[in-house]
Amino acid sequence: WLASASPCQLETCRETDGGEAFLDLLRDSGGIPYELADAHGIECDAVQGGYLQVAHRKQLLTHADTQAEKWSSRGFAVRFADRSEVEKLTGTGAFHGGLLARAGG
Repeated sequence: WLASASPCQLETCRETDGGEAFLDLLRDSGGIPYELADAHGIECDAVQGGYLQVAHRKQLLTHADTQAEKWSSRGFAVRFADRSEVEKLTGTGAFHGGLLARAGG
């Protein structure tokens, strides 16, 4: 996951050899290990619980919300999670919110 980049930045830096193709690969990459384990009958403890990038400072909430909008507009299963949801996911009220991606783990 490229937590600090936006899809537009990735397209720009990869425009000579297919930035959109790179985004397609990245979009689908979170589920690949789980799909492979399932397809090959591999018994393991893998849990596709997603990825949570928390906002540990209140000032980071706007960035998390903006990033969620940018990534979701490009077809990524990403959204903003408010403080209450992040607390339920992490078990602590120390974070102000965050960016939640359900793919991967």
